[in-house]
Amino acid sequence: MTLSYVVKPFSLAELYAKVTALLKRAKGMVRTGAIMVGSIKLDPYRCMVMVDDKEVVLAPIEFAILKILMENRGKVLSRESLLTKIWGYDFEGNDRVVDNHIKKLRQALGSASSQVKTVFKKGYKLEER
Repeated sequence: MTLSYVVKPFSLAELYAKVTALLKRAKGMVRTGAIMVGSIKLDPYRCMVMVDDKEVVLAPIEFAILKILMENRGKVLSRESLLTKIWGYDFEGNDRVVDNHIKKLRQALGSASSQVKTVFKKGYKLEER
């Protein structure tokens, strides 16, 4: 982006024109950081998930799982690695808790639930479709 400046002395009309042009340019800018995999779009800054342009409400744990799966699209992540990344090293519960959250995540994703794949005896991964 090029910097715009106004040379003194300036008129209010010139200032208004510069500000209007900058605002129009800023409207078209896309916030970086949004992740898109298939029909799922995740915006970590606004904690928002969209499936087919419709907002999906997720609990914080399901959001964290989806974010990790999207950041590692196509890679198989074990239950243990998901537990470590989300709950931390000192988690003392059963690793099957991940399965429950994956089930809730799939229910919430609706038509995009098929993108979350179970890899037998390995873990989970997210695919494009």
